[in-house]
Amino acid sequence: MATDIGGVWRTVGGRRILIKDGEDLETAMKKSGKFKNKNVKKEEKYDIEKYGDLSNPDNYMKAQNDLVFNKNLSVEESEKILGKYQSKDTFRTLDKMIEEKYDMAINEQIEDLQKKANELIFKIAKSKNKK
Repeated sequence: MATDIGGVWRTVGGRRILIKDGEDLETAMKKSGKFKNKNVKKEEKYDIEKYGDLSNPDNYMKAQNDLVFNKNLSVEESEKILGKYQSKDTFRTLDKMIEEKYDMAINEQIEDLQKKANELIFKIAKSKNKK
């Protein structure tokens, strides 16, 4: 006696509602008339645990990048979501971590340029010795 009703019945907050095919939960709750608008909140689930401990700045940055670039959230929205999962110390260390990574990248570039300069000087000196 199964008939296609064009959706699925679900219990939300102790109330049965029909979520029609292609309809999101928030719309279904509003259309049902069983919920006050102020109680209807669209809350998407994000698999934050896959990033590990968010007090680690690297993990925090990976999670934030994923939310901003793959979930199309603003930086502020992502910080609100991630703020529930990590300690307040992370925000203090993020600036320091970014500064350290920037300094490290600059130092690597300087070392690379010094190596290239030394190789060039060696080639020039070698070519002068051959003459």
